[in-house]
Amino acid sequence: MTIIGSDEWMVGLESVAAASAVSDLSATVSVTIEQTPAGKVAWTEHYGGGTGSVSPGASKGADVVLEAKFGDFVHLLDGEASAAALFMQGRLKMSGDMASWLVLLPVLDSERVVAARTALAAITDRS
Repeated sequence: MTIIGSDEWMVGLESVAAASAVSDLSATVSVTIEQTPAGKVAWTEHYGGGTGSVSPGASKGADVVLEAKFGDFVHLLDGEASAAALFMQGRLKMSGDMASWLVLLPVLDSERVVAARTALAAITDRS
């Protein structure tokens, strides 16, 4: 098992970002997960030209900023909750460009992204 935010975990996250890429989205998404076993963990997802990549750390000036608690993030990773449901329940907080978020949100719940997240969940330490 790897700790969320570790180098090995970030490599696994790359496959989630690649699966999330869509041709009509050019955006930077900053993600922060609170209360993880490693404390607060943040990364930035970069989308453009049909590709997606990840870099460690939050990004100032990101188009979309997402925040969640670790327990909710684990439910998302495990496929027990959808990004849309967490967002509607206020458990996945979004600020920034609503147009970019509305393009990205359905992609986050697509079969290819859920499969990539499930693979990442398999290596994620929850303790």
